[in-house]
Amino acid sequence: MINGRTQPDTDAIIASSRPRAWNAGGVMKPDGNPARAGNAVLWAVAGLFAALTAAKFLIAGHMDLFYDEATYWQASLRPAAGYTHTLMMTPLLIRAGTFIFGDTLFGIRGLHLLCGAALPFAVYLLAEPMVGRRDAILAAGVTLIMPVTALLGHAYMDSPLILFTVLGLAAFERARRRGGVVDWAALGAMCALGLATHYRFAPFGLGLLCYLLATRAGRRLWKKPGLWMAGAIAALGLVPVLWFNIETGFAGLHYQVVDRNPWVFQLKGLLFPFEQMLVVTPLLFAALMGALWVAFRKARSGDDDCALLAIWSAAYLGFYLMLGPFSDLKRVHVHWPAVGYVPLFVLLPGVLRGFAHGATGAAAMARRSLRWLVPASAAAATGAGIFFFAALTWPAALFPDSLQHLTGQDLVRWSLMKEPVSRTLAKEFTGTPKGVALVAGNYQVGAELDFMMRPPGGVFVLNHSVNIRNGITPQLALWNLDEGALRRTRAGDEAFIVIDDRDFWFESRREVAFRASVCASFSALRYLGDYEFPAGRKHLLFYKGRINAPGFPPPPKLRPGNCATLPSAYMARPKRGDRVRGTVSVYGWVLDDDVGIERVEILVDGKAVALARYGRREHRIQNFMPASTDPNLPRVGYGYRWDSAMVGNGPHKIAIRATSADGKIREFARRTVFVDNP
Repeated sequence: MINGRTQPDTDAIIASSRPRAWNAGGVMKPDGNPARAGNAVLWAVAGLFAALTAAKFLIAGHMDLFYDEATYWQASLRPAAGYTHTLMMTPLLIRAGTFIFGDTLFGIRGLHLLCGAALPFAVYLLAEPMVGRRDAILAAGVTLIMPVTALLGHAYMDSPLILFTVLGLAAFERARRRGGVVDWAALGAMCALGLATHYRFAPFGLGLLCYLLATRAGRRLWKKPGLWMAGAIAALGLVPVLWFNIETGFAGLHYQVVDRNPWVFQLKGLLFPFEQMLVVTPLLFAALMGALWVAFRKARSGDDDCALLAIWSAAYLGFYLMLGPFSDLKRVHVHWPAVGYVPLFVLLPGVLRGFAHGATGAAAMARRSLRWLVPASAAAATGAGIFFFAALTWPAALFPDSLQHLTGQDLVRWSLMKEPVSRTLAKEFTGTPKGVALVAGNYQVGAELDFMMRPPGGVFVLNHSVNIRNGITPQLALWNLDEGALRRTRAGDEAFIVIDDRDFWFESRREVAFRASVCASFSALRYLGDYEFPAGRKHLLFYKGRINAPGFPPPPKLRPGNCATLPSAYMARPKRGDRVRGTVSVYGWVLDDDVGIERVEILVDGKAVALARYGRREHRIQNFMPASTDPNLPRVGYGYRWDSAMVGNGPHKIAIRATSADGKIREFARRTVFVDNP
C-alpha cells in the first residue's frame, strides 16, 4: 500500500521524507504555507497533548494500583541497588514521587506520568534536526496516538525506559553530527539511566552497534574519544545492577534471562508480528513499516540520517522478533518493542504525505482518505484505552457488571477489600489488631493488602507457585516477608490470613500442594468469612490461625481432611463472573475424607433449586491426592443442568451445598454469574 508500484510514486514518497536541508528543493513540500501550517499543527498537537495528559493524570489519581505497581511501591520503601523482579529505577522514581506528591495513588505514579508526558518533547528533539519543525511536531504527535506510547504513565519501568531510549538516540544523533563533549556525555548519561531501569535497555546498544558497524559514517566514530567517553559513563549504570546480582548470586539476572523464558521454540511465538500489528493498530503498523522501507531506500542512497533511523529500528524490532518464539509467552510482553517504532515517527509524516500525493484520479482520493485514516484509527484505539482505564476506575458509571469478566480477574478495585478486612480484624481479634500478623496467600494479594492496610513491617506472603513464576520469591526472603521468615519471627502469634479463592483450585498438583503448606504453617485454622469483589471476578477467603514454628508440625499428606476448614470442593463451571444463558452445566467435585459425601445440592441466590447427580468418575483427583480416604473415590464428581430461565436477567449467586455421610453440611464454591437470556 505504501510501497508504490511505479517509480514516480516511490520517488514522491522518498522525497517527502527527506531531511530539512533537502526539503526546499524536494519533489514533495509540506502542504500550504509552511509557517501557517506549522502553527496549525502545533496547536492541534498541543490540544491533543493537553487532553490526553489531563485524562491520564485524573485517572492515575483515582485508579487502584495494579499488583505489580503495589509490588514496586513495596520496593520503594526498602531502597536497594536492585531487586529480583526489577532494577532500581522504578522503585526510586516511586519513592521520589511519594516524597514530592505524597504517599498516594498519584504520588506513586507521578514521576512516571511526567516521563510519559515528556516523550513527545523527546521525539521532537530527535526529529527536528532531520525533518524540520513542522514534521517534528507531527512526529511528536504520533506518540499521542499510538496506544503503547500514548497510554504510558503507570508505575512501571516502560515510561522511563522509553524516555531514556529516545533521549539517548537524540543525543547520539547530535554527537555523531557535531561531536561535542556535551552530546557524548548526554548519550552516556541516558544509557546509564536506561541500564539502571531494566534489562530491556540492552537492545538500544545493539541498535547503535549495528549502525557503528554497518555504515561508513558509523565506522568513523570509533576513532572519536567521545564515543568511548559515552561508553564509560554508560557503564556506571551497570554498577548497581552488578552489585545487587553479585550479592544475591545473580538472582535477578537469572530470573529475567533463564527462569522466565523457556528457550525452546514455541509455535505461538510466530504470532508476534500479528500481535504487534494489533497493539500498534493495523494501519499505523503498515505505515510505520512503509517508513522503515523508505528509510532503507534513502540509506542506500547515502542518507546517513535515514541510515541511523532504519538500522536502529530494524535491529531493535528484529531483536524481539527473533526472541519471540523462544521467550516468555505466558505474561504480557507485546509492549516490549514499543520504542523500536519511535524513530520511524520521524519519517512518518513525510511518508504519508508522499503516499497521499503519489497518485492521480480516483486512486489519489483513496490515498488521501487513507492518509487520514492512519492517525484516526490509532487515535480511536488510544481513546478506547483511556475509556478502558476510566471504566476500571469508575466501573459503576462506565462499565456494566455483566461486562466486567472481559477485564480479567486481577483488574479489580483492590481498595474495596480494605473495609471487610478491617471489619473482620476488629471483630475476630481481641484488643488491638496491630500485634496480629497479616498473611497473604500470594504476593499479588500481599502487595495490595500491604498498600491498603500499612501494617508495621509489612505483609507476610506464603510460598506460592505464582511467587516463583514471577521472580518475587527471593525478594520476599530478602525482605524477611516470606513463609520462612513468618515462622521464624512470629511463631506462636495469631495470624489473619487472606487467600485468593483461586489458590484453592484443584487443577494441578501444585495447587493441591499449596493447601498442604497452609496446613503446615498454621494450627487452629478457622474460617472467618470472605469477600467477593463486584462482578464476581475475584473472591478472597479470610482465615484465623496460630503461626507454627519451623519444622512443626511435619508437612501433612495431601488430603483435604488435614485442614477441615479449607475447601474440599471445586466448581469447574461456570467460572466466576461468567455470562450465561439457557441451560448451564454446573459441575465439579467434592469429597470428605473417611466418611464421604451423601448428596450435593445446587444453590441459586442461597436457595436449593435441585439435587445434583453425584458419583461421576474423577480419576485426576485421585492422582492429585492419592492419600485421600474418601470412600467414594474416584466417584466424587457432581453435575447438574441448570435452566437459567428460572431466574431473571442480571447477577445471581450460585453455589453447592454438600452433606457428608456423618451429617455435616457445608457450602462451597459460591460465585456470581450474570444471566443474559434473550
